[in-house]
Amino acid sequence: YVLNFTPDWRVDWGGLLAFPDPYGHVAEAFGPAFNALNLMRVPTPHTVTQVASFAAGGRYSITGWLRSRS
Repeated sequence: YVLNFTPDWRVDWGGLLAFPDPYGHVAEAFGPAFNALNLMRVPTPHTVTQVASFAAGGRYSITGWLRSRS
């Protein structure tokens, strides 16, 4: 999971959670939004795009995995 804490983020600043298609192209991407939770199955191929040097603020998030013993 990724829990986002970034207010007022602009897509052109980067930092997108991106999922590729079978050919390596971005099929879907999500920008960080305040108080948004992204959930995905593991393993799922994904990347986070580079945050631009001109971004006017930081990109803040908490990531983690939910696991069971079974």
